[in-house]
Amino acid sequence: MGQPGLIAVIVADDLTGAMDAAAPFAKRGLRVCVLPTPDTLEAALLHSPEVLSISTTSRHATPECAAAIIGQLFELLAPLRPRILFKKIDSTLRGNLIVETAAALKASERSHLLFCPAVPTQGRTFSGGRLYLNGVPLEATAIGRDLRSAPPKGRLADLFRQVFPQADISAGSTVCTSAEATPLQPQIQLLDAETQEQLRSIAQTTTPLQDSALFVGAAGLAEALAETHSGTTPVMSPGPCSEGIGLFVVGSRTPESAEQVQRLITKHPAAYVLELADDRPLDFAEAPSLLPASQLSKIIVLKAPPKPPVDPLDPDRVAAALAATTAKILERVKISFLCVTGGDTVFSLLDELKTERIDVCGEIQPGIVYGRIYSSAGSLTLVTKAGGFGDSKVFCTVESYFSLAAETATTPNELR
Repeated sequence: MGQPGLIAVIVADDLTGAMDAAAPFAKRGLRVCVLPTPDTLEAALLHSPEVLSISTTSRHATPECAAAIIGQLFELLAPLRPRILFKKIDSTLRGNLIVETAAALKASERSHLLFCPAVPTQGRTFSGGRLYLNGVPLEATAIGRDLRSAPPKGRLADLFRQVFPQADISAGSTVCTSAEATPLQPQIQLLDAETQEQLRSIAQTTTPLQDSALFVGAAGLAEALAETHSGTTPVMSPGPCSEGIGLFVVGSRTPESAEQVQRLITKHPAAYVLELADDRPLDFAEAPSLLPASQLSKIIVLKAPPKPPVDPLDPDRVAAALAATTAKILERVKISFLCVTGGDTVFSLLDELKTERIDVCGEIQPGIVYGRIYSSAGSLTLVTKAGGFGDSKVFCTVESYFSLAAETATTPNELR
C-alpha cells in the first residue's frame, strides 16, 4: 500500500548530506523530516512527512558494515513505496560509494540505477562516467586523495560491473527509459551533467521510471528532483525568530573554515571564542567566565583543536568533545540558533542531545540548511554546513539572517 502522502525518501551516509538533499523539498513548502539515525523511523512516520531523509552515519564505516546498514534500511523502506527513492552520495564520491549503492539497489529490488553526482553550482560536473572539480579530474585533486574516506579507485563503470556482472551499464548524456531491466539484470546509467539544466532534464525525462528507479546523486540532482516532482515553486520562509546568542560550533579544521571564522570575528570583535585544547571537552569549572562574558556578545564560537604536527587526534573523539562542550554551553546560555559544521560533529551533537528528528525549514543559501531539532531537552534552531563549504562570509551570512528575522519579529507591525 505504501505510506500515504510520501513523495520522497532520501538516504545519506552522513547528516549534513541528509539535510542538504532534503532542503530543496523543504523550500518548496513540503513537510520534510530528517532522522539522525534510522532508529526513529517508525515514530517519524506518525508525523506524516511528505519527504523523509535519513542519515546512516556510514561514511567512515568498514565496507562490510556499511553494506549491511544500507541493505537493512532499504528493506525496511521498500513497503513505503515513495514516488522518489534517492541515495544521497558525497559530491566528491567519498565514503563507501560502490558497496552502499549496490546494497541499496539490491535491497530495494529496483531495476534502474540513475547515477549523477554533479553539482554544477559548486563546480562539480560529471561526464563520461568521470567527475570533475572545476574542470580538473577528481583523482588529480586534493579531495581525490582524502586519507579517511577516499573516493573509489578506477572507472565507475568497471567498479559497478564487478558488483553487477549481468547489468546493462552505460555512460553518457542520453537517458534510456525503454530498456527491459529487472532487479537481477538492472540497467545502470551514469548520466552526464555539466549544468543544472541538464540535471533538470534528467529528472523530467526519467519520470516514467520513478517506480522502478533508484536515483543516486548529490545536492544538484536533489534540487532537480524536488523541482520536477514537488509541483510547487520555492517559498520564502520567515525563519525562526527568537532572542538569544548565536552559537557556532566549527568541527571542520579546513583552511576555508578558519577563514570563515575569522571573517565572523572581524565583524563581531566581541565574539566569545572557545577552542578545544585536544580531544577532551572543555571543563567549565576552569572557565567560569563563560556566562558573564557571553552576555556581552551576540556570538559564541566553539572551535575544534588545531591539527597537531604529529600524533593526530582521533576525529570521532574530537567530534564527541565538541558535542559534550556544546551541551554544557546550552545549559548555561540562552541560544537563538546553533550553527554546526561537519557531518561527524553534527551527528555527535544530536546524539549528545538525544535528538529524535529534525524538521527542515529550508536553506539560507544553497548548502546552508536550517530546521528545528526535537530532543528530550526541547527544541532548538539548527543550521548545518559541510566542513569547507561556502565562501569566506558564510558565517556572517548566517548571523545576519537570524538577526534580521529576530528584528522583524520584534518590530511592531505599524513600524514595519
